[in-house]
This record gives sequence, structure tokens and C-alpha cells, in this order.
Amino acid sequence: NMTMLIEDGIYQVASTASFPYITASNVVIRSLSGNRDAVIIRGGGMMNTSSTEDGFLIAGNNVTIADLTIREVGNHGIQVSGHHLFIHNVRIQNTFEQMLKGSTSAERIDSAIVQCSLFEYPDGIGPQWYIGGLDIHKGQGWLVRDNVFKNISSPSQAVAEHAIHFWNNSDVNIIERNHIINCERGVGFELGSRTSTGCIIRNNMIYNDGSKSYHDIGIGLATSPGT
Repeated sequence: NMTMLIEDGIYQVASTASFPYITASNVVIRSLSGNRDAVIIRGGGMMNTSSTEDGFLIAGNNVTIADLTIREVGNHGIQVSGHHLFIHNVRIQNTFEQMLKGSTSAERIDSAIVQCSLFEYPDGIGPQWYIGGLDIHKGQGWLVRDNVFKNISSPSQAVAEHAIHFWNNSDVNIIERNHIINCERGVGFELGSRTSTGCIIRNNMIYNDGSKSYHDIGIGLATSPGT
């Protein structure tokens, strides 16, 4: 039951052992100015780490992250296991793995909203193939709208992961009005034999100019009945 307003500036994540780990619920974290370019949460660099380094790790419910930038982290810009996450006007850049990761040992992660945000590699390419925009396991009832995804692209070895990927039994999710630009894979539901049911992909713009080495598909569906 708290709102934290962050003044303009650059804030360094202390180490892989000490980054913002939110276990409380009903928390709002946003910039005081409302200018996402003016508040930067920065990790130790876009590089492999021996431990975990996230911009934010969200285990609580009803957490809002808004109006700020997260960049240069060893794992994920935001990792979530709690329910009802709300992401608005966030810029995530230069993560060594997926930018927004949803993972849990529970049965599901319920009802997040991700909107009006930018997920990008500003130099036009990522650090490795194991990168993506949203990589969500067990997501139920998510809404992903009005975002921009740019240059999620592998430099070598294999195709990068999707700009938006829901899998591992992710149901009734809506993907709408997003712009996906020069990402090697656009929107994907499922991977392998598990199912994601009753999802909607509508009114997105997916574009790839073919200049990268591993450009692949716009929309990929696997075991996705009722999509």
C-alpha cells in the first residue's frame, strides 16, 4: 500500500546479489516527473552473470512500474511471478536475456497489463540469441497493447526468441495494437506440446526488412486452439 516516486537520475543496481526485489503487494513505483527517459535503472552491463541480475523482480501482487527506463542488465529488465502486474510507459533496453520474463512455480500468473512501453536494442542487434521481448510462462488473462518492440535480433548461432511469446499453458491473452519492427520473430503462442487456448492477436503491425541474418516469422502458433 505504497507509492514510491523516483526523482530524475541514473540509479545503479548494486550487484547481482542486491537488486530491487518486491515481495510486497499494492505497490506503485514510477518517476516523479513522468518522463521515462529521465529516470534510469541501470544494471552492471548487458553481459552474462554468474548469478541473477534483474531491473526489478516482482513477487508481490498488484504492482505498478511506470514512467522509467531499465537498461544494461544481466538477465531481465522485469521478472514477475506475482499477479496483476501493471506496466505503463516503461522503456527496457539492452538486456542479456528476455526483457520481461514471467515465470512461477505456481499454476499461473494472472491478469497483467503491459502497455505503452518500448522494448529495444538501440544499436540494432542483441547480445546473443537467447533474448526476447516478453517471455511469459503460465500467463492467464494478460493484455499486451500499444507497445513498440525493436531490433530483437541475434548476432550469431540461432534465431532470437519472439518479441511477444506466451507459452507453457498460457490462456485467454490479448495481443493488440503493438508495433514489432525488425524482430526476428513477432508474436508466438506455445512451444512444443503444451497448449495455450482462447487467445487473441489483433490489429498489430509486424514488419521486418530482412536485413538481419536470422529473420524468421511474423506470427507463430503451436498447439493454440481457439486462437
